[in-house]
Amino acid sequence: MTETHQVPNINAVSYVLNRFMEINFEQLIEKGEFCDIQKNDIITLFKSANTKYSSETVKWQAALKWVRHDIRNREQYFHELSSLLRMHCFSLEYLKDSIRFENLVQKSEKCNALLMNEFIRRLTTKPRENPSQMQNAGAGTFTTVTPSNSLKIIQRQPSNGVMLERVLGESLPGYKQWPTRELVFSFQAGEMMGKLYKAQEFVSYLPDSHEGWKVRYLINKAFQAGILFGVEEISQQDGRLIWNPDIPSKTNKTGGIANNGYPDLNYFQNLRDALNANGIE
Repeated sequence: MTETHQVPNINAVSYVLNRFMEINFEQLIEKGEFCDIQKNDIITLFKSANTKYSSETVKWQAALKWVRHDIRNREQYFHELSSLLRMHCFSLEYLKDSIRFENLVQKSEKCNALLMNEFIRRLTTKPRENPSQMQNAGAGTFTTVTPSNSLKIIQRQPSNGVMLERVLGESLPGYKQWPTRELVFSFQAGEMMGKLYKAQEFVSYLPDSHEGWKVRYLINKAFQAGILFGVEEISQQDGRLIWNPDIPSKTNKTGGIANNGYPDLNYFQNLRDALNANGIE
């Protein structure tokens, strides 16, 4: 009888742990302990409809990180993880320029087959994309005028952008106890509604705190929705990529509000309000 009371409910414990990992998936993959989870656990996370993540790229990066941690023993599972990714959610540019050239993909016939099937599906189910009409799913299209220089802004984000991030070993003013998360947005040269624009890279900064993570999720969501950037018309033929002027971004670490930097006690709330106004919650 005593022995029976001492036996834990293994199923209940497993359920609680799995739900915790599903809800905190993006935070989990940033931790070193993520690489120590078992194969069945990561497969369960990838299969579960309850796993929370902001984009399919997050799952792709998670698969790479987990496999590379012990590539000798885990490379055999890479195809299974890849098969659980929604390939149709990746931009064509990301498939061609990133996933296609990943060494783990190139070494796997099954992964190559997955990629080739997706390319064929796109060729046979949709017309060739016109570069001037390319946009992210969900991206709005409208034109406005900036009061300062009267230049038109095509408020449509090109679909060839990639968001990367890293944690810096320094703190932002007002967040001394937290490191800094740097978000890097890279775009290839392209064309939007007849305006040619050059390749460009944008950087913004967030404290790597719990609140910062919440905001980072919303920023990524806005980026995936195609509303974080636009193209400013600077001549009849040319344009340039710019931040969406309606969404505040911290492009500098210091200098306060006037310098788009920190400290700024109201930044998180102002950013949420701006994103909510654009349908991002």
